[in-house]
Amino acid sequence: MTTLRDVKKLLRDPVNSVNPVLVSDKQAKLILAKDVADGVKAEIGWVNKNGLKWTDNYVYWVKDGVFCATVSYPISSDALWIPISISYLMDLTRRSIERRRFLKGDVSEIRQLVSEQSVYLIYDCITGMNTLASAADYVDSIVNELDGPVTAMCAKVEREYREAIKSISPQNEYTTHELLAAVNSAQTSDLKGRSLEELMCRLFQSIRGIEVNKRIKTATEEIDILVEHDGKIPLLRHETPMFLIECKNWSGKVGKDELVLFEKKIINRRGRCSFGVIVSWNGFTKDLKTEYLRSSQGNCLIVFLDGSAIEESVLKENFKDIFLAQYKEAMSV
Repeated sequence: MTTLRDVKKLLRDPVNSVNPVLVSDKQAKLILAKDVADGVKAEIGWVNKNGLKWTDNYVYWVKDGVFCATVSYPISSDALWIPISISYLMDLTRRSIERRRFLKGDVSEIRQLVSEQSVYLIYDCITGMNTLASAADYVDSIVNELDGPVTAMCAKVEREYREAIKSISPQNEYTTHELLAAVNSAQTSDLKGRSLEELMCRLFQSIRGIEVNKRIKTATEEIDILVEHDGKIPLLRHETPMFLIECKNWSGKVGKDELVLFEKKIINRRGRCSFGVIVSWNGFTKDLKTEYLRSSQGNCLIVFLDGSAIEESVLKENFKDIFLAQYKEAMSV
């Protein structure tokens, strides 16, 4: 990460008006509005050892001596994690923004940007804050408030859906130990895959703040498990709310070809998914992580879980600890 002195130098230089200057969380507490030249923008985030960048998805600038921010709310045609229609999602989001503008006047009119696959609802926030970190906190509070109606509607639909499937899904009657036994005893390819998916769904669902959706198909691909987290798990707070899980219960080990295909699924979420988990019951080839470093594209982190780690987590009932340990390992590769 660039030093604070160099960051301030970049922020003061009007030449840097094209691309936002990257500022760390720690540096943001020391960046004042007077440190930012007219036309220069900043974003808060960090870069890992592999050069992959994560940001809070807001762009900041200064007007009349205080920080302002631009928020882009992407609504994608493959918003599979949203259990309501795209039209309802757009309408609820738009109404929330317009209500905030009418009542408090600290957000702008909505601008709309249409790309090939997504619609972006864009609005500006006037934070009234003199430090970048305070501005970021203020924007977070606005975004959380504006997301409230959408979150409430999705939660209601999701609860009703889960109640409906409880009565028809026999897997809900099984313990994790029984699901683990089913994985080990499965004979056909279909049963091997399905049993592992059921076990992983149960294990991830056991982590507070995580919701799981199984086997989702689009026109071009199939996703084994789609997971949402509420951002309250400290290690995942920089990640997007959604991540994908790919399950492979093969007789052999998973290699680079499956890694590349899985990365493409993550990238195809167009910024709404920053990492994924590959589960291989019989492990991974020796050169997989080398290939991962060489082929990794953009802000795409892959966490690797094998059968031995999963079996251990079931026996010790500590899946969350094992998952987060593997996440840390992926971050340090």
